[in-house]
Formats: sequence, structure tokens, C-alpha cells
Amino acid sequence: EPPSNKNDMSRLIRLFSARLNSIKPPGLLLIAANYHHSSLYDPALVNTLVDQVNLMMYDYCYAWRGFPVRSNVIWYNAPLYSGSECFYANTKTYETLGPMQWVAAGHSKAKLAPGIPFFGYVFHNQNELCAPFKGGENGYVSYQDAISLLGVGGTEGWDDVAKVPYISGVATATYGPGPWWGAWGVQKGQKFFVSYENPHSIVEKVKWMKVQDFGGLMVYDLTMDFDATKPLKQRHPHLQAVLNTLRGDNA
Repeated sequence: EPPSNKNDMSRLIRLFSARLNSIKPPGLLLIAANYHHSSLYDPALVNTLVDQVNLMMYDYCYAWRGFPVRSNVIWYNAPLYSGSECFYANTKTYETLGPMQWVAAGHSKAKLAPGIPFFGYVFHNQNELCAPFKGGENGYVSYQDAISLLGVGGTEGWDDVAKVPYISGVATATYGPGPWWGAWGVQKGQKFFVSYENPHSIVEKVKWMKVQDFGGLMVYDLTMDFDATKPLKQRHPHLQAVLNTLRGDNA
């Protein structure tokens, strides 16, 4: 059972650190952590004992409007910057809720590796940002499956404030897996909204990380942009965008 509070998490990190430091040569301690440290991590302790923190910078789309509405709304999976569309979701971005909180709490940028999602979400029964949705009305989707929805009524858009793409529309045909809980497929006549990443948004995120001078980055996951039908060097468009930008090819 994973730790459920800061004391237990700190004790676990100390145990792992001591064990790895007893090995010759010492091992490296890397962890995956929430984009906000919340009540589970002590950033100052983590900074001292952990060699790299891979921050899971995604699933921002669960943007609660709060009392008295208490309903969830459609938001982006991994927006880079804040916009003005959803005032109750506006603080859930890379820039406002994530690595900067860790830095402010005492963690070194050199040991932080913000994450980039290669996956997205399809929201069903709505096709507008900020529209309400219920749990179970969204499905986890790969990049290739996301863009395939352009062929069944989806229209691609770009949010130049948040620096992310989206697809919205009304399905012209039943397509993909479902209907069942967590499936990304759509039914004919059904509204849908897709929050996902494309090579353009990946470049924007990597550029931001370079400007902020973080020690690294991580991606999740390598299966979600894979296209076996393409030539070998074109099978991972998101990964290639990461590598090209790190090399400075997309300056």
C-alpha cells in the first residue's frame, strides 16, 4: 500500500536513499510525483535525498468548479499557460500549478523533470471547452486515435494562449471502441471534445522547460504516439519533436 501522508512518504524516501547509498557505487533514486507537492511530499527533503523528480504534468482536465455547482468541466489535459475561458480551471496549467510550486517550496530546478503527456482524453456528450461533464464520460486516447476522429466529424483547433490543440465536433459515424466506461470511441450523432498533444504543442512545452532551465524532462508514454505504418524515423512524432527541440532544431 502506498504512503498516504507526508510522514510516511518521507520515511519511505529515507529508506530507499539509505539502501541505495549502501551500494558501491551508490544507486540513483528517481521518483514520479504529482505535479503539485500537496500534502504528500516534503520538497526540501526530496531535494536532498532524491536524484531526480519526474513530475506527472497531466490530467489537469479534472477542473472542479466548486461549490455550489460541484460538477466537473472540460479543460485541457496539459495546458502550458492560463487563458480566460474557464476562471475556475484557469489556475491548472504548467506555469501556475506544477514545478514552480516545487521550486518555491525549496526544490532545485536541476533535479526536476517536468513531464509531457503523449496521450489525450476524449470527452463525450459535449463539444466545447468549459462545458460540464460527468465522470466516465471521458476516454483515454493515443495521438493516432485522437487525430483519426478528424475523419468522423471532428475539427481541429489551436488555443494560442494555452498552447495546446483540441478537436471538437459531432460524430458523423459510430467509430472506435465503446460505448463503455473509459472508452474513447464515439457514437453517431454524439458530441465530443478531444484534449491531446501534437508536435507543435510538444515543441512549446520543451522550449518552456529549456527557458526555465529544468534539469530534465520525462514523457508518458512512448506507446501513445507510435504509428507502425510510418517509416522508422517517423513512427514517434511526439518523441521526435522532443529530441529536435532539445537539439535546437525547432528554435
